[in-house]
Amino acid sequence: MKLSQVLHRQHIGFMFKKHWVVQGKRVPIDSGVEDHLKQKGIPVVDALEFVKEKPEPRDRIEIVGPYKTPIPLDNSHPDYKERPCFTLKNTTVLLEGISQAQVLTKTIIAEDKLPQRIEELADLPAPKAIHKGVKQVILNANVFDCEQKKLPKKKDPARPAYNFPRILGITDRRRNIILTNKLLQLVEKSNDVEVTQNKYVLNDVESLSVFDKENDLIQFQDVSNILVTTIRPSVTKKHPHTTWLHFNGTEVSNIYETPVTPVQILGRSLTHAFTVATAYAKQLYGEDVKDLPEPIHLNCIQTDGQRFHFGVLELKTLNLDGTDGVKNVWYCKNDLKLYDSCRYLSGMPVLENYNPKVYGYINAFYNC
Repeated sequence: MKLSQVLHRQHIGFMFKKHWVVQGKRVPIDSGVEDHLKQKGIPVVDALEFVKEKPEPRDRIEIVGPYKTPIPLDNSHPDYKERPCFTLKNTTVLLEGISQAQVLTKTIIAEDKLPQRIEELADLPAPKAIHKGVKQVILNANVFDCEQKKLPKKKDPARPAYNFPRILGITDRRRNIILTNKLLQLVEKSNDVEVTQNKYVLNDVESLSVFDKENDLIQFQDVSNILVTTIRPSVTKKHPHTTWLHFNGTEVSNIYETPVTPVQILGRSLTHAFTVATAYAKQLYGEDVKDLPEPIHLNCIQTDGQRFHFGVLELKTLNLDGTDGVKNVWYCKNDLKLYDSCRYLSGMPVLENYNPKVYGYINAFYNC
């Protein structure tokens, strides 16, 4: 083998390793000096014993640095409360899904049913140019956007240890932002000025709702990715009209780190609409309101970029104890697919099985 500079360096490193192995096993040789000193009457003391210090009590030194000692979680903590507050955030879901949300919010569910006015508006045909624009929006969100970030790793249940090549593409967060904002923009363009001039569109609006349920303190913290507001003639405050909620699989999870189930996604729609409507009800009637003087209606749309869940909450009461008395009503139509597939096929962008009914419901929600 030809001797090169790289091989020479490797050889030197190998030689040093072997040298240290040999030197590390050397045994000191007895020179007889200790016996000679004892014969002369000179005492020999172990140097380690001579320099050994006597243990002395020392005070604890507080080291100043980037790490702070955590405060103990007891009654001395500044955030300590005698009564715990159970919190549901926008990145978590209820374990039992829609059934648990129904109990917490004291709500009756009208399954696969929306108010008659919305169903009538959803059946109205839209111009072909509108559906052409919706198809272009879907392609822009799923294919044509220039974002290139690492997508979640693929897993094969049959081969859990196999590592697939990492894929770069459009994240679910970016895809949902583009899709929902562009769809809402198309709806605004297709409506008259009298309808759109009284509506305002806000992004990332935070809502908070705190309530008592069977002597438990519960808090819902949520974020409306898009909130459409309007002004009632009798109300000076902006009225929440329709709230859009994104389901990003990379951000939303349950406490057991298992995949989110469909019933948990449906429960997320109900708790989100309840949070926004409750915050508005307390703004109108005060923090201590129980049965509302008149119901508050709120539209809610949740999507993961492909599937849409439509719901209308009729908020009647904030007295959530027990099962008797006035109850809230949740009208919903779930699991409508906007399309089956949107991808590159043989180098061409392809959109398969576009569903025009989804746009019909979005337009109906905007006009109700």
